[in-house]
Amino acid sequence: CGKRAGSYHLMVVRPSNARGVGGDVVWCDNKFQCMEEISLSGVIYEVSPEALEHSLEERGWTKNRQKIIVAEFQHKLIAKFGDLPSAWRKGFDGDRSGLINFTRFSDGCRAAGYNGNVSRLWDMLDVDRSGEISLNEFGVELGEVDVDSLLQVESRTSE
Repeated sequence: CGKRAGSYHLMVVRPSNARGVGGDVVWCDNKFQCMEEISLSGVIYEVSPEALEHSLEERGWTKNRQKIIVAEFQHKLIAKFGDLPSAWRKGFDGDRSGLINFTRFSDGCRAAGYNGNVSRLWDMLDVDRSGEISLNEFGVELGEVDVDSLLQVESRTSE
């Protein structure tokens, strides 16, 4: 059962607001023994036709905003753990696999005391949209904020 070829179980995936995003996987048959490891090969779901009008590739922030948000997150981790590699090992990649998924990322953010928008931050860091973040993506150096472009935006909004 579970890992053996040909096994299957009835499961339901439903939205969850526990972290503001995501969902729960609920075991719905009587075969669960609490001793199994499961792997999902995929989830099929139906969405509203209106949802298909929106691109998953659109990112609603500027480069400056991304630099500011990622830098604030990294500074928070450095204050708590001393440096980013220590934060990665102690707070996020406990099993030393070299990659973390969104669940482990959001758990690590919570444990580190990060109060920002975890989903947006994940999207900013998972640039290749692989669904996993490596230490290189986690510790990305985005450079300095372009102050000139910020001043141009401020001058346009004050007119």
